Amino acid sequence: MNHKVIAMRGRFIDIHCHILPEIDDGSRSWEESILMIEQAVVQGVTDVIATPHYIPGEIEYDSNVVLQRIRILQEKINSLGLSCIVHSGMELFLHPKLIRDIDEGKILSLADSKYLLVEFPGGSMPLNLINLLYEIRIRGFLPIIAHPERNGQVLENPLIINDLIEQKVLLQVNASSLIGRNGKTIQKMSHELVSQGLVSFVASDGHSPNKRAIHLKEASKSVSEITNNTIVSELFYNNAKTLINHGKLPEKRIRFKKRRSNMLNIIKKVVGAN
Repeated sequence: MNHKVIAMRGRFIDIHCHILPEIDDGSRSWEESILMIEQAVVQGVTDVIATPHYIPGEIEYDSNVVLQRIRILQEKINSLGLSCIVHSGMELFLHPKLIRDIDEGKILSLADSKYLLVEFPGGSMPLNLINLLYEIRIRGFLPIIAHPERNGQVLENPLIINDLIEQKVLLQVNASSLIGRNGKTIQKMSHELVSQGLVSFVASDGHSPNKRAIHLKEASKSVSEITNNTIVSELFYNNAKTLINHGKLPEKRIRFKKRRSNMLNIIKKVVGAN
């Protein structure tokens, strides 16, 4: 069936979810993991990429632990008759030591593709950001930046987004940001990034069945109000399906444009009329 048709009927693929139990600050038990899967399936999620945090020097674990827990979770899902496939991955904290860990084969890409999910510190960006992204790319991987709309420096100066796009990265925005769960400022930034065509994925970044739950269906309605069904299909299903199938997604050619405030436009109109 055509991907566009599937997505418009409310089908989703979640490329960023902390659904594996007792690895990071996500699910605390197998019971919570199953509750999250049930919530996802009800919304129409067909595939989930498990992305536990990986922070060099702080949160490190053998990738086989992730693969083993995915196998167990998939067995539990199948035994309950639920239709959802769990894929392997990690959310990688951008750090100089990450390059070493990539070279040593310690990390997992998203669904065994060439794409890596990478996150920055919440309030800033690494001083050697450009070099780190370059080092990842020359190793044959393509970075996807997780929730840039939450980063303090991006909120302060959104034109930083253009520096990222110049490095051929793709952007992933959180569903919770789009529906205002992280505050109005972050919601506004997430809407701006989506409406300007700079985002390639919307994902849940789900951590639990309660406070940080999966809100993909609600977020898709929010995106449909500021774009169109074709964009909704791309952000919530088609692009993720391409990734899972080990295809390559197009680079973004457009750049972020800082909009003038409505008040400034009103003042200019008034001044121009006098």
